[in-house]
Amino acid sequence: CSPSDKARTYLCNKIWHLQWNNGKDRPKPRCGRDIQNREAGTGGKRKRRRVDSGVEAEDTAADNEDTSDATEHGSN
Repeated sequence: CSPSDKARTYLCNKIWHLQWNNGKDRPKPRCGRDIQNREAGTGGKRKRRRVDSGVEAEDTAADNEDTSDATEHGSN
């Protein structure tokens, strides 16, 4: 429903409940398809990932390299 359409005096909610008897008496679709409900999502598709700052990531990578160098040379 477009609220900018001045020809409509009811809001979508009022049309659905008052004129269409809670959707039981809604008009037939013009294009051949009725109202289609979408399938429920799986949930969790759009989880935010935690992003570490670049400085901390570089420090961690440098620490890991120092540790791997020490184990390769047997000084651990």
